[in-house]
Amino acid sequence: MKTDRTCQHTTSLSLAPRLRRTAGGHVDFDGKEAVCGVCGDRWEFRDRDQLPQWLRQELINRGL
Repeated sequence: MKTDRTCQHTTSLSLAPRLRRTAGGHVDFDGKEAVCGVCGDRWEFRDRDQLPQWLRQELINRGL
C-alpha cells in the first residue's frame, strides 16, 4: 500500500471485488477492497466493521 500524506482519499474512492486464485487454478471471490483512485491506497475487507470509521462513513455517504 502506497502512502501519500497529501491525499485525503475522498475524491476518487471506489469499491472492487477482491479475487484470489486457488491452487487448482480457479478464481474465487475473497472479499472486497476500497480503492483510492488518486494515490492507489487499498483497504481489504470482508466486513465493513474492519474498516476505519472515516472510511465506512465515506462509503455510506457515497452510497457504496
